[in-house]
Amino acid sequence: MNRTVKLVISGALGLAVGLAWGFTRKPIVPPLSLPSQPSAPMAPTHSPAAGVSSTGAGASALATATTAQDLERLLVGHPGTALLDFHAEWCKPCKELEPRLVELAAKRPDLLVISIDVMAAEELAKAYNADLLPLLVRMEGGKETARQSGAPSLDDLTRWLVQPTPSVPQPSPQPSPQLKP
Repeated sequence: MNRTVKLVISGALGLAVGLAWGFTRKPIVPPLSLPSQPSAPMAPTHSPAAGVSSTGAGASALATATTAQDLERLLVGHPGTALLDFHAEWCKPCKELEPRLVELAAKRPDLLVISIDVMAAEELAKAYNADLLPLLVRMEGGKETARQSGAPSLDDLTRWLVQPTPSVPQPSPQPSPQLKP
């Protein structure tokens, strides 16, 4: 073996040992401990646990779902409009949209906002083809009526929620061509 090959092999071995050492070391800094009682009330956030939590008196429900059963339970128990919010922790537009959804839920007592983290609810994300984030899906009576991706402003979101469901145009019957003798 020539000298260059030996250097490459020894460098690769050194890298492998260094990586293995890095993965097995314990952290130098101890983990942060958070106080058991927050000093001020916190705004609702996306949480991995499923359930419904209210933001206060007169506000509509904010909920999270991680399974199809969670989502079905929430939709069956809500007769009005529901808004599915597919998001991820790493998605900046998703984080920008969250306070708008909380404000919208507070303004619309008939609206149920269901938060779905695509990393925690992969099956739901796949079932709804949540490829572009954030994805908002409007549900009425348990059925999807509209969807849009992106982080619209509060005004645009409010207008989008009240837009009528687009109907599928029915083809009009075409008169059969008349042949002239």
